[in-house]
Order: sequence, then C-alpha cells, then structure tokens
Amino acid sequence: MKRLFIIPIFFLASFLIAVYFVLPAYQEGRQLVAMVEKREKELENRKDYFARLARLAGEKEKYQKVLDNINKALPPQLSVPSLFDFTQSQATVSGLILRSVSLAGVSDERLKIISEETSQTRRLKEARITVETLGPLGSFANFIKDLERSERFIEVEAISVEGEATEGEEVREIRLRSGMMRMILLFKAYAY
Repeated sequence: MKRLFIIPIFFLASFLIAVYFVLPAYQEGRQLVAMVEKREKELENRKDYFARLARLAGEKEKYQKVLDNINKALPPQLSVPSLFDFTQSQATVSGLILRSVSLAGVSDERLKIISEETSQTRRLKEARITVETLGPLGSFANFIKDLERSERFIEVEAISVEGEATEGEEVREIRLRSGMMRMILLFKAYAY
C-alpha cells in the first residue's frame, strides 16, 4: 500500500519539478536559440551589406576620374577670388590685357541671401562675372573658347566689343588699325 501512495506522489513531484524548473529552463533555452538565430541573420545581413559597400567602392574607383571632373566643373563652394584668378590667368594666356574683373550687379547682402537660398534648396549656385579686356579680336575669341573649354561649368551670357574711346580720336584710329579693341564679357560660373 505504501507503494501505491509513493508512486503517484513521486510522479506528482516529478511533474511539479518539471513544470517549475525544467519547463522555464526549456522555454529560456528556446528563446536563446531564437535570439541566436536572429543575431545570425543580422550578422549575415551586415556581411551582405558590407560586401555590397565594398563592391560599390570598387565600382566608384572605375568612375573616379569622371567624378573628379564633375567636382572640378561644379565645386562645392563658389569662390569668387578663385574665379577672378582663373579669369586673369586665362586672359593672360590668351594674350589680352585684363582691365577689370567684377561681380555683375550683385551686392554683398544679395550674395549672402542667394547663398542661403541656394543652400536651402540645393540648387546650383551661380555668380555673374564681368570681365573687361583690351587686345586683338582673335585673342578675345581664344579667351572665350578657353573659358568654355575649361573644366569649370561656365556659360557666356553677353559680349560687347568696341574700339577704345578713352583717348582722343587719333589714338582711337591707331588702336583700331593695330587691332586693339575693348571687349566686355559677361559670364556665369556655377557651383553646387
């Protein structure tokens, strides 16, 4: 009879031990296995992501020269002194005498407003430059071609060519015969 009571009590105790100790440990083990599987998937996704980044970096290297040319054509900052220096060097190379270089009709306050507006809308920034030169007409044509062929994104807006009239009529005739002309060029330079 004692055995009849001991066996059910033993099974009941085993069941209670299984419910209170083994079952929570089993569930915790299943959660850990699920978390490990989730982390493994995340790790695999990260490996794929970094492999794709490495592949894209390799593709970028193929196009680096083109990207460098684009960065030269559309620099991130619109540097007016750099544009003035570039214009001066192009005029000198073309054989022209550079009389003046200036921003065309833009005040400092307006330039700040334009800069703020373009940075907010992410459009191309532009600067209008007026260049006044003195020299032969052929040199001026070369100057314009050099500007347009340069790596910078430049658009010629207006050209004015006239005989030098600052001195007397006799000097003007001499300059016209020698090919010296006063030329004014208005162009836009762009940045991103």
